[in-house]
Amino acid sequence: MKKFTALAAIFGLMLIMTSCSKPGEVVVTKYFQAMAHNDMDTMSSMAVTPKNLDYESYKIKSVSEPEIVDFQLPAMMEQMEVLKQERQELLNTVRDMQDEVDELEFEMNETRRRSRKAELQQQIEEKQAAMEAETTKFRQLVAAMGKLKNDIEFEQEIVKLSTGVRQSPEIYTGKTTKIPVTTHVVFKDGSEEDYVFELVKYELNVEERVLPNRLIILNILTQAEYDKMKAGEPVDEAAPAEDVAMEDVTEEDPAFVEDEPVDEQE
Repeated sequence: MKKFTALAAIFGLMLIMTSCSKPGEVVVTKYFQAMAHNDMDTMSSMAVTPKNLDYESYKIKSVSEPEIVDFQLPAMMEQMEVLKQERQELLNTVRDMQDEVDELEFEMNETRRRSRKAELQQQIEEKQAAMEAETTKFRQLVAAMGKLKNDIEFEQEIVKLSTGVRQSPEIYTGKTTKIPVTTHVVFKDGSEEDYVFELVKYELNVEERVLPNRLIILNILTQAEYDKMKAGEPVDEAAPAEDVAMEDVTEEDPAFVEDEPVDEQE
């Protein structure tokens, strides 16, 4: 009877401790349990970029206050539409300039007067310089669109992992909550280091109702890496950080032909 009472007391204490744990603590604890069993399926379901730390022990040091911001995906999609419009305008400008250069070159080839040839050559060089400046803007814009596209796709993947929403998550409004959980890790080789598990969840609204959601692990970083990220310095975190390379713009470039308007018949 005494043993039964003691076991019941221990079980009750465990329930109390679990119920008192913050959600961030529960997620990190479950992730460490998955690492202990080398359960990659569970780790992959919990973290955007899973890491398997070869740890001996761990201790959660702190759970920071949540950082809550508006859901950014709708604004990102709107920004993409703005960039597409700017791209088309720049594309039209560059093509008009090229037509002007072609006309000047044709006239220069047809004329016999040296003075006129020299005048036309100067005009061509000025037009080409202006066209190169606009082309550089176009390349930069295409690169910015490429990076934004990567960011949008990454955000969509995180939303899917947190909420299960797979189709058109940008139609929703809501909040994004991030919670940093600092954990001291002792590794099997005897080394020790503080890690920050950056958790995120999306509370998306539909008809005044919040869709089901859960906390997932966005980043697993050392304290030093996390501090660099917060300071705006590049680190190997989950979110894409690479700029798209700016390639030479040619008529075969997909950026040239995408969203191209159909010429109207005269």
